[in-house]
Amino acid sequence: MSFHSLTCQPPRCGFRVYEYTEDALDMAIFISPQYAEDRDILNVIDTYASAVKDDIGWNVGVVKVDKTQNRYDIIDEIIESLYQENPLKACMMVGEDMGKDLNIFTTSCNKKCDQSIVAWCTIGGTDAYEISPTCATQTVTSRLIISVPISLMYPNSDDLFVTKKAQILSAFNKFSNDRNIEYTDDILAFCDDSESIDVLEILENELPTIGDPEIIAKPYQSTVDDALSGNYKMVSALGHAVPSSIRVSSGAHLAYFTARTHAENVNTPFLLLFGCGVHGWFTGIDDICAYYPPIRTHNNWFGHTIFDNPNLRVIIAGFPTGAYARYGRDATGFLCSRCLAKMNDGVTIAEAMQNIWSHDSNETLFGDPTFHY
Repeated sequence: MSFHSLTCQPPRCGFRVYEYTEDALDMAIFISPQYAEDRDILNVIDTYASAVKDDIGWNVGVVKVDKTQNRYDIIDEIIESLYQENPLKACMMVGEDMGKDLNIFTTSCNKKCDQSIVAWCTIGGTDAYEISPTCATQTVTSRLIISVPISLMYPNSDDLFVTKKAQILSAFNKFSNDRNIEYTDDILAFCDDSESIDVLEILENELPTIGDPEIIAKPYQSTVDDALSGNYKMVSALGHAVPSSIRVSSGAHLAYFTARTHAENVNTPFLLLFGCGVHGWFTGIDDICAYYPPIRTHNNWFGHTIFDNPNLRVIIAGFPTGAYARYGRDATGFLCSRCLAKMNDGVTIAEAMQNIWSHDSNETLFGDPTFHY
């Protein structure tokens, strides 16, 4: 399939979009400078774009980000410009060096980093959200509307290029193949109910809208480990978290749902993960006001398991419970309380997320935004 091209002019930069069709664009895939000229990656994305077009009718384009454009704010301008031309349904960010000059919307501490995608997923510039005037990392302090769901595809920066490239190729091949698998209705959820009774109640109310849930509060570790032998429509975990693990049981018996042991191996297309820092990664650097890409650790991190698990298509990871104190119960758990029921009708995860309220977009999407049941 040949590329068609067009040139758009945002306020501060020109860029070229390589489209697979001359029709309106539904999704843009941004490729970071490290991978933007790799023919194998462009070819596998071409195959993915064809599969998406055949499956759900979306037109997919590629934005090759060069080094002069590789800033968080300029990428935001590109998204805004594309949206004005064709209201996008989603964007994918491929490459851990994407927007590497970012010094806003990022929280780094204890050698971990949480990157917010708040500017990328909103339309209207800084009028779409409010920023704390006193916080060094410019924390968002208002609810916002997700106009363009953003998916991250970030390999570990310290892996060899050949390894990172192979992971990207494998993931897009996975997203292209078997797009209409019939999944079991079984849903499994683990939660430490001492962390958040409110989210537990949301899970109990909303998970039955898309399947047959088994919700286990304070499980034993052996129960969590046994999940690896099952086959599930979705798996969820809630509790105190870091990028590599979620404590799903505290008190007399500790139990953890981990990236290395569980997320890498569980047989499900969809992980829904709640916990502080669960949407972040390890950096090895302490700096509270700068972006650093992920690095490999022996524990792995949840977002990276989109490359490691052959069954996994999409991950939603974040900390929606932070909205309770500011906005009350109706602002919490946006995916559960606003999105899951939509997915019963074959709606993509991106469409289910689009045009809904989020408290600060701490919930991050990894993987294929066109995933659907």
